[in-house]
Amino acid sequence: MVSTFFGFTISMKALMAAQKGLEVTAHNIANANTPGYSRQRPELVAGRPIVYPGMNRPGSVPLQLGTGVNVRSIERMRDVYLDHIIRNSTSDSGWFAAKETGFSKLEVTLNEPSESGLSSVITELFNAFADLSNQPELNSERANVREKGINLAETFNMIDSELKSLRADQNRSIIMGVNEINNILHQISDINVQIITIEGIGDKANDLKDARDLLIEQLSAFVNIDTIERDHGEVAVLISGMAVVDKEHVVELATETKLDSSYGNVDVYFENGVRPRITAGELKGFLEMRDETIPAYQDKLNRCASALVNRINHQHRLGYGMDGKSGRSFFRDYNTASLTGTIAFPPGTTLDTPIDELGITSGKFYVQHTEIEITPKDVKPAEAITVGELLEKINQAQPYVRASLVDDYTGIRVQLDLYNPPDVSETIHTHEGSSNFLTAITGVTDAEVVTTETARAYTNAMDMISISLALQDNLDIIAAASEDEFGMYSGAGDNSNALNIAELNDSMNAVEGSSFMDYYNSIIGELGSQAQANYRLTANQEMLLSQLDNQRAQISGVSIDEESLNMIQYQRAFEGAARVSSTLDSMIETIIFGLGSG
Repeated sequence: MVSTFFGFTISMKALMAAQKGLEVTAHNIANANTPGYSRQRPELVAGRPIVYPGMNRPGSVPLQLGTGVNVRSIERMRDVYLDHIIRNSTSDSGWFAAKETGFSKLEVTLNEPSESGLSSVITELFNAFADLSNQPELNSERANVREKGINLAETFNMIDSELKSLRADQNRSIIMGVNEINNILHQISDINVQIITIEGIGDKANDLKDARDLLIEQLSAFVNIDTIERDHGEVAVLISGMAVVDKEHVVELATETKLDSSYGNVDVYFENGVRPRITAGELKGFLEMRDETIPAYQDKLNRCASALVNRINHQHRLGYGMDGKSGRSFFRDYNTASLTGTIAFPPGTTLDTPIDELGITSGKFYVQHTEIEITPKDVKPAEAITVGELLEKINQAQPYVRASLVDDYTGIRVQLDLYNPPDVSETIHTHEGSSNFLTAITGVTDAEVVTTETARAYTNAMDMISISLALQDNLDIIAAASEDEFGMYSGAGDNSNALNIAELNDSMNAVEGSSFMDYYNSIIGELGSQAQANYRLTANQEMLLSQLDNQRAQISGVSIDEESLNMIQYQRAFEGAARVSSTLDSMIETIIFGLGSG
């Protein structure tokens, strides 16, 4: 037979369970607005029943007596799979957001369309040459041409500086991101130690796990991560397969500046020297902008600047200034590489020598990856083009390499010179084709490219562009005139070369098979398209994250209305348990005082 006071034990446990429920409810309400907090719930289970003892127990009737309620644990409401999806989505969101910032700065740098944008400045220079053709002798028109040239150069200089600064900004963002990652890793490690201690003695470290999971989610915004939960509730955090947090152990990320980089690029490593494979997060966005997106636009704009300088300079050198002199460039010229054929032409060969007399065959060959064709008509006897015309074909086909004849102690040979290249790393590229011009006739393909001393100070086209030093002090150098039919200076009133330079703006072979405006507009169009595509990705990712957060809130979030109902429920349970205790007390009082008073 159970104790007379057994009912008090049951009611006491009921009181304690209701009290614990009220405490958990109060904790939930108190943290309703706490970031990362997960709603908690007491897990109530019936106590283990006992067999009802006694001699008068019915023999075949099963009979057990419940022992009340127990609070088995306090659980936090969390969906592990949903957490995993949110972390991955947060990494992608960080990646796209970092790129969106970069694209926004790129668009501000190019500032198109606007009156001060590069397209307007390029057009103004060619319009100035067109205006000069109307009155080639006026100093005011010549000064206007020089001013527009300076404005164009300074615009390119400014864009170059801002793009380099933007790449440097990515490096700073990478360093700051790595520092923040390391800070979060140590915080997770510290919490791991506390969780191991608490759960090692059988308790639940719910609030610590919430704090840890919030940190892990913040970490996922910076870099792609994976997590593994261990036996005692601690979590191992992995980046690119490397356990950067495992219990109390932390493997930090480190940055190293490349000494051979003009931009001070930093590489990201684990402190053990292994390079992680970063596939998402803000770090991915910063690295992608620095190493892919910005360099791609730098290259395109440098090619535009290089072609513009070389096309204008080439035509300008063909013209004559007010002083009757030719062969002078409008912009400063930088010869960074040279290649001279190994086979000399016969003595007496000049620019006027027909190429059929030299044994040059029809066909194709390639300079700077550009196809140049010598047609059968070009080598037809009595109709063949001259050496000078063939070299001009090379010069017109691409803007970077100038072909010429040199006559020195080794003989008369073809020389290719690289001028004002897009980047100092650019060199001279030739490739033989079906014509023998570069091979058996000139030996160009067998020659070695020689880097000039000028290349030591050269960086890239946008950075180096400026009007020629002579033009800064002398407007007469501007070559508005061309030679006459006798190859002589045609006079100060001639405007034909100014018109030729102005017409370069409409040339469909100015740069990469396009006009200057078409080429530049394609750059702006591509930037706008990429920025818009990334914006859509960012917006879609934010919408997805919002939906996932709402799903998580339904599971883990605190509803004040729901908690208020729980509070009433536990309050009623507490009152009921107290009433049971009061009733039992009255019964015992009757037994003690009532039965004994007869």
